[in-house]
Amino acid sequence: MVDVSNPKEKSQLLHFALLQMYRKFMSNLPKEVNEIETMVSNPGTLSNFHKDCLTCIGNSFTGIYLAVNKFLPSTSVKLDNTIKIGTAQIDGELITKHIATRQTRFGECSLLVEATANFTDQWPSISISQTFDDFLYMSIAYSPQGNVSKSDVELEYYGRTETLAFKYSGWPSRPGTIYSTSYLRSITEKLALGSQITFRSSPLPKLKQRFSDVTYYARYRGSAYIACLDFSKNSGYHFSYFQNINKYLSCAVDVVSAVNFKEVKGTVAVKLGFEIWGTVNNKYGSFASDIYKFQTKVPQYNLVIGGHLASDGAVAGIFKKQFTEYFPISVTISGFYNFFINECGFGIGLSV
Repeated sequence: MVDVSNPKEKSQLLHFALLQMYRKFMSNLPKEVNEIETMVSNPGTLSNFHKDCLTCIGNSFTGIYLAVNKFLPSTSVKLDNTIKIGTAQIDGELITKHIATRQTRFGECSLLVEATANFTDQWPSISISQTFDDFLYMSIAYSPQGNVSKSDVELEYYGRTETLAFKYSGWPSRPGTIYSTSYLRSITEKLALGSQITFRSSPLPKLKQRFSDVTYYARYRGSAYIACLDFSKNSGYHFSYFQNINKYLSCAVDVVSAVNFKEVKGTVAVKLGFEIWGTVNNKYGSFASDIYKFQTKVPQYNLVIGGHLASDGAVAGIFKKQFTEYFPISVTISGFYNFFINECGFGIGLSV
């Protein structure tokens, strides 16, 4: 029998009741332990399966572009404005993001509402994403592409060692839908295997048109390298290899091939990135006669140099310099030359 009038026994009773409520909605293990295990053992999602390799290769561009990224203070709205001026056309894009985060009994929940407008489409693209404590992700998107609109619905579940995802894509203005289900699991700490099943439906099937496809995925993650491979009977093979040689230098190899190996495209890339640090003297005085000085190391600017060589004869390079001490500006210079078709291009970009 617990004496409620006793403050010590009353606090123990309240603590026991809170533990029962906590175990009703959460697991017995602490939340921090579950998050650490999920980050280490969860294989991630198939949407960015070759992300490390493709990021190292980069995207070369031509023309001039200006990007302005601004987060409005005291609000949860972020604006991303991009204007591209090419040799044949002028294209612009305005991305508005609204981010809201709150704590619930299931953990931290984040809501992202994103609207994208450009010069080519009459209506903007809208997507709404919701995450629940890093284990559940939902997304609804609507994007007009010319006179044809498209809608997408995604649902992803992140377990301790597996990721299960469902996706639906449809075109309201014309018949036809695509359904896909994917499952990716960590077999060991380094090996992950998965598959994706895709179903396509159309009221007017063409001759010898396939309506289902199965893609198999395999990834091996070493201490400083990642090797990924996916295979499908319709799309063929895709192999990527990424390695961090040291903290400044990294390389990547990407190979895409058809099933019969008649069309093979390979890309080899090297990326060099480093930070140059400087010292800044800061002065603080608690009294008029006392001044305290100390030196703080801050990155003056970051340099990223990348280049890749493709099997189609294209050689591209990207140079990016970012100022972080006095000017929040980054300058990007890109260029490419194709030896087979004797074509070249040059681009320069400014991001604020």
